Amino acid sequence: MKGEKIEKIAIVEHGETQNMIDAAIDTTIPEIIEKQSTAEVDAVSGASKSSEAVIQAVESALQNAKKN
Repeated sequence: MKGEKIEKIAIVEHGETQNMIDAAIDTTIPEIIEKQSTAEVDAVSGASKSSEAVIQAVESALQNAKKN
């Protein structure tokens, strides 16, 4: 984050297959950055668990960033 703006989201570790995480990376992450929020970001069809995990991880990271 830069100030209050989400500029970049990096997946540093995951337990998914590469195809599933790639779908989340290619679709979910750009949508979160564009909306500057996880609200109303839909899970990717066929990779819904990976997408939901990314959304939850970003929500957690945002909460931690607000505490610091």
